[in-house]
Amino acid sequence: MNIIHANDYKNYNYTVDQYFKKYFIGRYDTAGNHFFAFSIKSQVINWLEPKPITYKVSNKKLIDFKRYLEGLSKK
Repeated sequence: MNIIHANDYKNYNYTVDQYFKKYFIGRYDTAGNHFFAFSIKSQVINWLEPKPITYKVSNKKLIDFKRYLEGLSKK
């Protein structure tokens, strides 16, 4: 996270103290937690197998009622 914070710091015209106040209150504050989570999100997703539904690359429909609906029309 040090490298990620150093790169993020370059995007602002802040002093170091101002930058720390943006994300820290002795630990990460809400904005810091958000920054951390989105900084590691893609790495965590790459570790997961199977991927969560939101991140699966597939042309298949997630829910398919076709067979269920065909069965209802025969009654």
